[in-house]
Amino acid sequence: MNHGMKTRTTTLVACLAAAGLASFTGAVQAQADQRITITGSSIKRIATEGALPIQVITRAELERQGIVSAEQVIASLTINSNGLDNLASNADVVTGQSRGNNGASSANLRGQGANATLILLNGRRIAAHGLNGGVVDLNQIPMAAVERIEVLKDGASSTYGTDAVGGVINFILRNNFNGLQAAATADVTEAGGGNIYRASVVGGFGNLAGDGWNLLASLSVTDHKKLKGSERDFVNTFQPERGLSPDTRGAPWATLFAVNTTLPNLMTRPGGAGTPAANGTAPILEGVVTNGVNTLDLPGAAGCASQPDMGPYDQLLWAAGAGARYGCAWDTGKAAVIQQPVRNTNLVTRGSLKLGADHTLIGEVLLGKSESTKSFSENQITTSSTTANITLGNGTPVASPFRNLVYPSTGAGYTRVANELIAAFPVLAGNLGNSIAFRWRCLACGPREIETETDTSRVLLGLEGALPWLAGFDYRIGASQASSKSKSVLGSGYHYGLGFSNLIKDGTLNPFLLAGETQTPQAMAALEAVSARGVQLYDGTFTITQLDAVASGPVFKLPAGDVLLALGADVRTEKYKFDGNNNAGFASIDTWVFNAPFDNINALGGVKRDVRAVFGEVILPVLKTLEVNLSARYDDYTGFGSTTNPKASFRFQP
Repeated sequence: MNHGMKTRTTTLVACLAAAGLASFTGAVQAQADQRITITGSSIKRIATEGALPIQVITRAELERQGIVSAEQVIASLTINSNGLDNLASNADVVTGQSRGNNGASSANLRGQGANATLILLNGRRIAAHGLNGGVVDLNQIPMAAVERIEVLKDGASSTYGTDAVGGVINFILRNNFNGLQAAATADVTEAGGGNIYRASVVGGFGNLAGDGWNLLASLSVTDHKKLKGSERDFVNTFQPERGLSPDTRGAPWATLFAVNTTLPNLMTRPGGAGTPAANGTAPILEGVVTNGVNTLDLPGAAGCASQPDMGPYDQLLWAAGAGARYGCAWDTGKAAVIQQPVRNTNLVTRGSLKLGADHTLIGEVLLGKSESTKSFSENQITTSSTTANITLGNGTPVASPFRNLVYPSTGAGYTRVANELIAAFPVLAGNLGNSIAFRWRCLACGPREIETETDTSRVLLGLEGALPWLAGFDYRIGASQASSKSKSVLGSGYHYGLGFSNLIKDGTLNPFLLAGETQTPQAMAALEAVSARGVQLYDGTFTITQLDAVASGPVFKLPAGDVLLALGADVRTEKYKFDGNNNAGFASIDTWVFNAPFDNINALGGVKRDVRAVFGEVILPVLKTLEVNLSARYDDYTGFGSTTNPKASFRFQP
């Protein structure tokens, strides 16, 4: 991923004891006449046959393109739409489905939604993300051990179930690998930021054909570094000639407002002091009702652009009228993160053991850990005149500490700002000493961060081979359990609301600092004392236990060829649990965290569903040049009911 910039990629590969290693391209040629299972079908056949729109990406192609993660794979697919992935879902807010994207990346084939794209590993399901429960996190795919990727660009609910409506991506691990391979890769952007580092080691021992067994082990670490908006020139929201300008007057140098507070403030309309109906009403300056004044933008002042990432507020673009002519805005785009930092560690072990000439016992253990720190712009603090109450995590309404929040006349920044305002508008001289209602972007608070750790696993035991009592029939059975457990906690940038508001009210924090000026050491210590770093947002666990079986082979001959049949069954249990913030103190205003995206309303003590399915498929060679494929699947879901999904297709080859 070059993010619009050139990249330099450096790769170091060491192969030891590599006798027996071969490229997948060569393996495909060797299997040209061998029947294999292709994604989207339950019937083994020659790889080049079939009408399904399958894209096969070999390991050689991945290495040639410098692709080291599953997220990079889906970004290269034209059939993939924007979904829950690191690059496409990083708005500067945390709402809705973004909760399930804390450190996760998911595929969205044909625009049907990430929950309608089925992800398989060696043809079997893996666990959905612990914070989402319905979408698979691609970070758990052990790419270092992947031999090829098959992408079905068509609905496959008649084979796999209703979650395959958008399509299927099947990651297939190396099989019968012999040797030792180590690799290190650095994907370094020319403009800086967003680098990707990866190291892996893969070892294979034994040969199925000669020794009757094979053992594969792979360990890989991938580290995606942060790419900030400030590191790219194209991230610039101050382009009014293109109709682009930030709609916020919450700037690092605070903007002054006249709000309907219970007491007159510095921007109260002159002559209204002591008159309740006039308190907080905006003043008439130069014949215009004016509000949202930033003293940097007053006539003769340094100007909004004198401060980093600030510029004039475009009142015409946002239809705010002439009354907003002295406002400043802040470029929130540069504070956003284009690529969030994610570190993935994957371990996979796979063993194969021949049982006689026709049967193979397979065991797999996959373990993965994903660590991310999702980052957003610093919090905006606004004097509120409308929000009287907030609701705590336990549903209790309490008075908002931000209602009528004002900066006092005793604050260190008060005199400078009040004098600049009154010098430009002497009519406000009578308000000197009144507190300041404001809107401020607290850079000293630090960017808002959400730290998420996800642990994934899958254990599989399978048996495959030839059915002894049906000539030409193959079978595959397996039992597996997979889980994904995620937990998100607050990082920097989040503070307990009551304690933070008190630092404004007593003047400890100063909303009026120019570039190069900093909060006092006492203020920074007090700010750290009310930090909510480490507070749990939520956690979740998804578990899937599955038993599957399928058999396929020829049933009889037609003049044009063999009629092929497959029959199978799939029984699985899916469990999901989602917890919000379980801290007993969360019911107190003292531990209320300002602007944190808690999700207690969606907490689930634990839900479960059983899925029982049978499916079948038949291929009819009507003519030498025409074959018809019929498939159907019946699923029964506890608590929902049943569904039947048929499909018919044909292949004509002159």
